[in-house]
Amino acid sequence: MKSQPLRRQITVAGALAALAVITGVAVAATSSPTLPVSTAPIPKPAPERAITSVAPGSVLTVPIDALRPTQPAIGYDQVYASLERYRRNPQEKFDDYCFINGQRGVNAYDAAVSRLDTPSSFSCKQDAPEAASAHAATLHGVVIGPGGRMYLQSGHHSLATLVALPDGGAQLPLHVRVVANYSQMAPSAFWTRMAAERRVWLRDEMARMIVPESLPHSFRMGDMRDDPYRSLVFFTRGIGYERPQGATPHVELTWAAWLRKRRDPDLSDVALDSVTAYRDAVILAARKMVALRDNDILIDRSTALSLGKLKSFDASDNLRKLTREGTATQSPGPLLDALAWKQRMAR
Repeated sequence: MKSQPLRRQITVAGALAALAVITGVAVAATSSPTLPVSTAPIPKPAPERAITSVAPGSVLTVPIDALRPTQPAIGYDQVYASLERYRRNPQEKFDDYCFINGQRGVNAYDAAVSRLDTPSSFSCKQDAPEAASAHAATLHGVVIGPGGRMYLQSGHHSLATLVALPDGGAQLPLHVRVVANYSQMAPSAFWTRMAAERRVWLRDEMARMIVPESLPHSFRMGDMRDDPYRSLVFFTRGIGYERPQGATPHVELTWAAWLRKRRDPDLSDVALDSVTAYRDAVILAARKMVALRDNDILIDRSTALSLGKLKSFDASDNLRKLTREGTATQSPGPLLDALAWKQRMAR
C-alpha cells in the first residue's frame, strides 16, 4: 500500500482503535491479500472524537460479527444455491470471497488444504484496495451508527453464505467501505435518517412493519428469517427485472413485498421442491413484473422503472440457464443448485 500523509495515518489509526474499543472487535486497515485480523494491542483514544474522524470512503477490515444487518429476512434458496455451487466447485468460493473483498478473485489455492478461515492457505490477485481505488467502490458499504456500531447496506446473502460455510463463520474478516458516519447521532435520529435515506428495510418476512430493535444481530441463518418471495425474486433476475445502476439496496426486497401482497403466485400453494413448479412460479412472477407500467408504484413510493422492470417478457435464454442440467462443461442452473442443497439437507 502506498504511504499516506502522517495526519491521515494518525486519524484513521485512532478511529479504528476507537471502533475496536466500543464494539469489542479487532478492526484494522490492511493491505494483505490474505486478510489477517489484527491482534496487536489497541490503544484507547477518546472514542467519540476518533469515531467521528472515520470519513466516508474509508476502507476497514472487520470480522463479519462486527457488522449488523439492516434487514430482517433473506431468501434462503439464494443462499442454498451458493452453498451448493461452492460444494461442487470450491474455487468459486475463494474467487467470490476475494471479489467481495475488492481483490479481483483468487490467485492461488489448494483444493485439498485451503480454507477461508486459514488466510495463509490461499491468496487473492491483489492487495486490499485503498480508499481511493476503483476496487474500493465494489466493497460492501457500511454506515457507522451510534456507539460505533457498523450497519451493512447490501450483501446480506453473501455474508449469510460465508457464515454458513464449514470453513467460514462469523469471525471471517471482510474489507468494507464506510458510506456514511452518523456515530454522533442519537439513536432515534439515526434510525429516522436511515429510513429517510432508504438505508434500512423495516419489514419482516411477511412484509409487516417492524421497529429497528427487531432487526437481527447476526447473519446466521435462523437469526435472519426466510422470505420465500425474496428467493423467488432472485430467480427472476434477468427475466422480469434487472437491477438498475445506483439503485437503493432494497430492490429485491421491494419486489418481494409487492409479490407477497398480490399473492400472485401464492407460494403457499407451490411445491418449492419441484423444479417444474418452482420454474412456473418464476415465470408467473416475471410476467407480472414486465406487465407493469414504468410509473406504477409498488412499495414505499418505488416505481416499477426504478426497480429495473424489463420492457417485455423475452427471457428464454435466462430461463434455460436457471434450470439447465449440469454437464462436463457447464454448471447446473441456480434453481437446480438450490433444490439439490435442500435435498441434501433433508437426508
